[in-house]
Amino acid sequence: MGVSQFQLLVLLAVTLVLAWAFLGAFLLADRLLHDRGRARAAQDAAELAGDPDTARLLSRRRLRRLALGPPCEGAAVAARVLVRRRRASLRAAAERPRPPAARLHALTILVRGGDLRARRLLAAAVAGNDRAMTSALLRLAAELPETEGDELLLDVLVSGRHPRSRTATELEPRATRLRDELVELASVDDPELRYWAVSLLRASMDDPDVVDAVGRCAFDDHANVRAAAAEALGRAPATVARPLLRLLLRDDLFYVRAHAARAVAEAGREELAEELLPLLADGNWWVRAAAKESLAALGDSGLAVAVAALSHPDRFARDGALEVIGASGRLVDAGVAEVA
Repeated sequence: MGVSQFQLLVLLAVTLVLAWAFLGAFLLADRLLHDRGRARAAQDAAELAGDPDTARLLSRRRLRRLALGPPCEGAAVAARVLVRRRRASLRAAAERPRPPAARLHALTILVRGGDLRARRLLAAAVAGNDRAMTSALLRLAAELPETEGDELLLDVLVSGRHPRSRTATELEPRATRLRDELVELASVDDPELRYWAVSLLRASMDDPDVVDAVGRCAFDDHANVRAAAAEALGRAPATVARPLLRLLLRDDLFYVRAHAARAVAEAGREELAEELLPLLADGNWWVRAAAKESLAALGDSGLAVAVAALSHPDRFARDGALEVIGASGRLVDAGVAEVA
């Protein structure tokens, strides 16, 4: 007796329903186990942070999960216990390039556990130029003691072994501690390195040596460096910022002018508001946009310049002035701005 087409369709439908039900049950069970594991790990971390002696009650697997989890005191305690018990094997795994995940896990435990060779092993791993791992390694370097982490990240920035933009992101929270080193880098031969040095020095513009270094970069031969200097000058003292920003607002490169325009607003240099008027008629839209944003941020001084620009012969300047006035929420009558 043969099987009809209808019966085959029913059988197929039942099979699919059962498969979906099995898959759903599997995913639900996996999620429950995952959540249970996270909850237990959080409880273990809290207990270890309160009483490190409880580590003797935990299996190696649970200690490893804690040590590789989110950074916290409990993770550090678990890592120290693992380093004490398995120092030699962890160091060996940290020296082997493959498999990369095992190397990263070993390095994480060694760093968090305070192993004396952790910095050297981490530096060797970074020097291996494995791009798939370097980002994770640099984030791990942030967990080293301050001096060791600073030195390692600065070395990576100088060597250029990793994209400098990513390295600079990791260095940014450390920039104030590294101001002397960054001041030196602001005058090296490599223009890309000068650019990143000046960018990182923005957080230290209260230091006279930093201000001098950034001021020199305002005359740099490379436009990217001048643009970085323009940004940093937004945080510089008025006596230094005013003449240099006035110079950079007339730079040959459009993006330098744009950065300088935004720096005028960041610094609140109302006395430079009139210098932004020609930028409303700039041939580059980015510069015009920066000038409009800055005039709007400069309050009454910027508004007065926008009112004056209403009679400018350039259509872009007039349109930009109208945008600034409109965004201010004020009415303009006979060249005088009044609160609406």
